[in-house]
Amino acid sequence: MTTQVPPARIRPATPQDAGAILELLDDLNAHVGAERGKMSRRTLINDAFCDEPKVRFLVADRDGTIAGYAAWCEAYETEHAMPGLYMIDLFVSPEHRGAGLARRLVAALGAEARRSGRGFLWWAAAPDNKEAAGFYKSLGGHSEPMIAHALFGPPFDDLADEAESG
Repeated sequence: MTTQVPPARIRPATPQDAGAILELLDDLNAHVGAERGKMSRRTLINDAFCDEPKVRFLVADRDGTIAGYAAWCEAYETEHAMPGLYMIDLFVSPEHRGAGLARRLVAALGAEARRSGRGFLWWAAAPDNKEAAGFYKSLGGHSEPMIAHALFGPPFDDLADEAESG
């Protein structure tokens, strides 16, 4: 006898999902070789579930089990003169893969973008993540050759201090 896997419902995350999101976020970071444990429950609640969220989440809910998530924030593309959404993370637990949840999460994010008057989704993936590249290509996404840059920690603070000190 085979066990039926309940279908997932894609929905906006709630503060009650914070624990599951934190676990999945750590799983994603482990999967890509990034540092784990930097996001706290308090930070997640404060940044995602406030009056003006800095980050938002959709979750794939399988009968009360959060099987995956997509995180995003607002973006603007000057080249196309339009607002859009930047997908920060997309992750589905390994035991829930193969059921189309990642595609459904990205589709729901696209619908959210369009509903809110935005015209694109944008995301980044590590160049050696062939699985992600294949998935994104299957959605109709195209790769853009670029090198991403970021400032964090002391270099960020030093540069900001430079501007503030005149």
